[in-house]
Amino acid sequence: MKRSFHEQSNRAKNAALYVDFDGTRFTSPDASITVDMLAKTGDWNAEFLGLTYPKLRMLREWAENFDDSAELLDGFVEFAEKLKAAHTEELDEVAEAIMNELHRRLLRKTKPQLRD
Repeated sequence: MKRSFHEQSNRAKNAALYVDFDGTRFTSPDASITVDMLAKTGDWNAEFLGLTYPKLRMLREWAENFDDSAELLDGFVEFAEKLKAAHTEELDEVAEAIMNELHRRLLRKTKPQLRD
């Protein structure tokens, strides 16, 4: 999905910035950008920002309460190193998995404790 997003958004960016020449005719940016391209870019931005916000919130909490957050990192370096070693070709996915694990740990720590 990320690759598709980057390819299509790069195409849209170039269409918006540059005059295109296909060998026989020129196409201006205003003729290249479509309503569908604009809508798709807006949808993707909303989706990716929505996925990123919980991780940003987590990092802000850690910065504000660094000492309280230290226990969350217990054993984390080993986890991240094993993941990276097992998936050397998919570093974007490794970074995503690392952030998801950090988020999961934070949720586990902040989840209210149920009493019997």
